[in-house]
Amino acid sequence: MLKKYLYGSITILFFGFGVYFWKILNTGIYIPDSDDLSYDRFANNKNLLVVGDKAITYDDVEWEYNLLTQGLIDDSDLTSIPEVYNREEQLKALRERLVANLIERKLLFEFIEQDSDFNLSDPARYTDCVGDWQKTIDQNNEFFLAATDKERLKNRLCERDIILQYLNERIFAQVEVTDKEVADYYSANIKSFEFPKRVVIRQIVLASENEAKRVRHRVRVHNFERYAREMSITPEAENGGLLGPFAKGDMPRIFDVAFSMRRGEIRGILKSTYGFHIIKLEKKLPKSKLSLGEARPKIELELRKQKQEKEYQKWVELALSAVPVESPKPL
Repeated sequence: MLKKYLYGSITILFFGFGVYFWKILNTGIYIPDSDDLSYDRFANNKNLLVVGDKAITYDDVEWEYNLLTQGLIDDSDLTSIPEVYNREEQLKALRERLVANLIERKLLFEFIEQDSDFNLSDPARYTDCVGDWQKTIDQNNEFFLAATDKERLKNRLCERDIILQYLNERIFAQVEVTDKEVADYYSANIKSFEFPKRVVIRQIVLASENEAKRVRHRVRVHNFERYAREMSITPEAENGGLLGPFAKGDMPRIFDVAFSMRRGEIRGILKSTYGFHIIKLEKKLPKSKLSLGEARPKIELELRKQKQEKEYQKWVELALSAVPVESPKPL
């Protein structure tokens, strides 16, 4: 699938920060409409905006829009813009998000090009993105018949991959989490490491009561997981119906029965808006609290993410000050 290659190489996605929306809020730059093209640099060559020395055209936005409408990219990967509910406003907001992502990518790549200490001429930097590009072309050839589309795709993949490399090598390389920071976080958030009594269950969910009755008659402890995989209509079926751990109140009330069951016991049929449930108790987990040592990996991950986000935002602001973004109307 195309999305695998468009986004698979970006293991840390900070492209949702919204550099363009940030600029809307802080400098007044805006997404121009076609009748706003007020001076020749934009009107003659159909440029929507110019980031550094790189133009973003209406054709570029249309190409990104086509990827989105064809289901080849997910709108959850786009730069965040406040949610709206009017259809016309939704389309406008979607267009703004597409342009925002284009600007964000072009802005950061332009900044990297200006960094003479970062060797963009090294062929090894392009090995992964060119490989992904070729795989994408091979698997989705009907979408990339034109040479210009192929080139756009290569630029899209390689720009994002280079940005990730720069993030890891230059922006995030110095990010560290100290023992004191971990301990302080643990003390300040101790409640989040305390857990009430919880259960783990397997469930089989059927669409009709008659079907549920037939399955309930046949299911046993030894074959419950198989029936869940083969018959259940809910997403956890692929994991043999495994659900949890969850505490009382975390799930719909029909699941409260699990807290009074014995391990291995099967109950049902239980009716809900999702269908007809048959459940088996896998295990009960007593009330517990993670120690600092047990919580450390999760805390370090969270603190590192917070620090990386701050460093990323600093980089974006630096790029905004170093790379001009021109629009049809004066800023």
